[in-house]
Amino acid sequence: MPSENKIANPLPKLVYVKSGRYYLVPRIDGKKKWIPLTHVDEGRPALEAALLSLNAKAHPRTVAQLLARFASEGQEERAESTSRAYVIVCASPTSKLLRALGHFYLESLTAQDCAMYLQLRKEESRGPSGNREMATLSSAYNWGMRQGFVGCRVNPCKEKGKRNPEHPSKYRVDPNELSTLIDSVKPYMQNFLCVLYLTGFRMTDLFELKRENLNDEWIYLIESKNKVEHYKEHSKMLSYFIDRALEHATLAGEQYNDGEVSEYIFTSRYGRPLTYDGLRAAMRIAGNEIPLRQIRALAESHKPGTLGHLGQMRKIYTRTVRTSPVK
Repeated sequence: MPSENKIANPLPKLVYVKSGRYYLVPRIDGKKKWIPLTHVDEGRPALEAALLSLNAKAHPRTVAQLLARFASEGQEERAESTSRAYVIVCASPTSKLLRALGHFYLESLTAQDCAMYLQLRKEESRGPSGNREMATLSSAYNWGMRQGFVGCRVNPCKEKGKRNPEHPSKYRVDPNELSTLIDSVKPYMQNFLCVLYLTGFRMTDLFELKRENLNDEWIYLIESKNKVEHYKEHSKMLSYFIDRALEHATLAGEQYNDGEVSEYIFTSRYGRPLTYDGLRAAMRIAGNEIPLRQIRALAESHKPGTLGHLGQMRKIYTRTVRTSPVK
């Protein structure tokens, strides 16, 4: 009977222990080949690093090798946040995708295998995670086919069947509801929400906005998603909320962080960089959970051209279901 440690920490696919050492044992041309890795007493982190290094250098034959190569070479053109998510799926020791499909040869992976994996993740209540993992695998296959690593003609991830149709959000944020929300939260969150509406920037980009991005005339920003540069001119109202945010960051740093002032413009009540989770938690406490991403669409509706790519946004804000304002 296997020990509890083996059950809790199963070895990666095709990895075996022999004489106190880990070996990778793939089957090449019908024969097993024992490839030495690390010694057992060096620990599992050393084993994972050796596997990643081996897979990244090898000409990809398996899904695990393709993902390792893709993580090191194939996602440099992606946005930074997307790249980080891809690397986690491709190289993390706890990656469910690697454990389930990593041992498949590239040409032997089928659409049915992908569909079964997605169904398994759905039964584990991890459907969105499964979709992200499959999107990563699909991108890796597309990249591998362009590089000549993958011999199959069709990406198996794209044959698994159509995803459930994504219905556009039906929430409609009314300007009065936005005003009610702003009045119900703390001043440091008021600053963020007002700048979010006045600029139309993505929340991710605003969270990362630093003092060095400001000057007397404009706000300079590079979108994390598509690397587009923006120069947003200051208006009297925009400058007012930016100045309030800077003042709050300075006072909070002096009060809670031994005088160390954050380089970020938007900070929490304790002077640390503001995050999406912290913002949502504060909104729940205030009793109003308006979908924040709708504020960006509202900004584009009121001032067309705010986002810089009208082809991807509706010019008129036509969402039908309205949220309830705070009493």
